[in-house]
Amino acid sequence: MANAKPVLLGLILSILPVGTALAQAPRPGQITVTGSAEVRALPDQTQVSAGVTSEAPDPQSALAKNDARMAAVFAALAKAGIPRSAIHTSELSLFPQYGTAPNRNEQVQGYRASNTVTVTLPNTLHVGSVLDELVKAGANHIEGIRFMVSNPAPYLAKARTEAVRAALRAAQTYASAAGIRLGPIQSISAGIAQPPQPILMRSMAAAETPVAPEAQRVQASVTISWSIR
Repeated sequence: MANAKPVLLGLILSILPVGTALAQAPRPGQITVTGSAEVRALPDQTQVSAGVTSEAPDPQSALAKNDARMAAVFAALAKAGIPRSAIHTSELSLFPQYGTAPNRNEQVQGYRASNTVTVTLPNTLHVGSVLDELVKAGANHIEGIRFMVSNPAPYLAKARTEAVRAALRAAQTYASAAGIRLGPIQSISAGIAQPPQPILMRSMAAAETPVAPEAQRVQASVTISWSIR
């Protein structure tokens, strides 16, 4: 019998940890909800891409002709009150123009020079009038008009706040229907955050070209988990 005591004591010691684990309280349940929201932002800036394309028999003449017409375009922008810092060159090119000779072989028939500038305008300026002035000054191509929101941060913050509120409302609805109460928040996970995207509108100018910006969508979502009581 003296040899049996250590064995029995070992059995008791080995059982105790298992009994302790079984006695632990179960983890509380959770409810997880995703909320999303969308707000609208009215653009306060407009970008216009416009320029001049000129053709001539030789490259020097094409460039000289184009430069003269671009000088008139810059003068028109200055007259409209647009600072030089709001204008930058977005494309400058010189290409040979090919044609078919009597012997049916392709050969250079002339050269085409092109210069495009992108202008950022505050919406306090009448964009249509600026386009008209550019055309009058010699701009013969307008690549597009882009409406933008200069500071999207406040709109994103508002969308995120509304997304959290939407998640809370949904969680309260589910909890009430299930006859439970929400406990403390266990986790918050940010989802999509879509800032306002520039809207591109392609247009050619006519007299007093009508241009109206469209409100842009700002989206955000969030996933929140609560413990339940």
